[in-house]
Amino acid sequence: MRKVVECDVAVIGLGAAGITAALVAATHNLSTVILTRGYGATALSSGCLDVMGYLNNKMCSNPINCIKELVSSNGHHPYTITSKLGGGVTTAIRSALQFMLKFLDGLYIRPHNGDLQNLKVLTYYGSPRPTAYIQKSMRYASTDELTQFRNVVMVGIKNLGDVDPNLTATVAEKVLGLRITTTAIDLSLSTLQSQVVVSKLLSTNGKFKILLEQLMRVVRSYTADVILLPAILSSDPSEMNFQLMELEEKLKVPVSELPSPPPSVPGLRLMNKLLSILRHLNIPIYFCSSTKATVTGNRCSEVRCTLGIGEDYEIIVRAKNYVLATGDILSGGIVDEGDLLCSHYVEPVLGLRVHVPSNIYMCRGSSLFDPESCPLSEIGVEFDEYLRPYSSSGSVLENVYVAGSILSKYNYVTERSGLGVAIVTGYYAGLQASRV
Repeated sequence: MRKVVECDVAVIGLGAAGITAALVAATHNLSTVILTRGYGATALSSGCLDVMGYLNNKMCSNPINCIKELVSSNGHHPYTITSKLGGGVTTAIRSALQFMLKFLDGLYIRPHNGDLQNLKVLTYYGSPRPTAYIQKSMRYASTDELTQFRNVVMVGIKNLGDVDPNLTATVAEKVLGLRITTTAIDLSLSTLQSQVVVSKLLSTNGKFKILLEQLMRVVRSYTADVILLPAILSSDPSEMNFQLMELEEKLKVPVSELPSPPPSVPGLRLMNKLLSILRHLNIPIYFCSSTKATVTGNRCSEVRCTLGIGEDYEIIVRAKNYVLATGDILSGGIVDEGDLLCSHYVEPVLGLRVHVPSNIYMCRGSSLFDPESCPLSEIGVEFDEYLRPYSSSGSVLENVYVAGSILSKYNYVTERSGLGVAIVTGYYAGLQASRV
């Protein structure tokens, strides 16, 4: 069984880049659909909106200034291309971020006075993380905020396996000079659980009431001025805001989550917010077990989406323009079809030309986990000054645009630029694709 869908813009990928591109097209009143294999890597992020955290291994206090320096020395970085498309670094970055932040209103807090400055946010490792925007539930986790309190208390939870408050406090004092008191509460978890599971439990079985009662005892016992929690509040943005409001109203002190590694509740929270926006705008999403494009000449003519219910059930999407935002090698946007002796990286949907750093083939042993000596995130498709990709034969595909971590020649791991590049390139890829 086959169904043909005709539209103005088809987006392949359901991460932050793809969703941004789809929102841009939809706000231009263009018929838009999304094809995807899954929910992308956004749910695995920390939930912090990183724009540019590091440049040349130095922490950036002002991401715009760091990007300006980067653009002057790296003509192929995605920020360089989008800066040219958007009329300069400052205008390009701000326009894209402001577009997305309007949709994310109520989840993220905006910087004071509108200035785009990096916050140093305390992580559960005890180290600072430079990021441009944080969720409301993290608003007291910045080191500048924490230094204003005399008695900072970090609360652990018995049988919560992925957080060690004592480690956080020890590193924070050594690295940042922050004095943090630690304690633990008991939510009656019978076995070792993750933050994601605990977050779900707090929405059921009266666990939130138990959390509140336990935290009230902590505030009284330690005379706490602020409470730091693992990221365990609801992954639903509206419920999270309600929980946070109730905690602070009853405890009479500020409460803040700390960002954490995947699986991350704030990352899930961001993804849930984005999905709710897509539903509100009635943008169809097709989940495909496989996706393959047909290229005729220098144009993509259609994309075939095989649905998971059987190989004979296909959605054939014929769009005027396409945005490819399927992620990097970790997300399956780039695939290694080589063998144990020799890697061979390909882009599986359109067969695009892939850039591979020369030192990738030297990666061995422990260096595989070093993003500088083994920059896997720099593997990606090659693209022109309009974010159009090159086919395997070297010609530009005229009606295809690429965005997000599928792009080559930048290292979002060392830069801490993942969601920033995703949103900014998704925004400009969406604008290019909207010129139908």
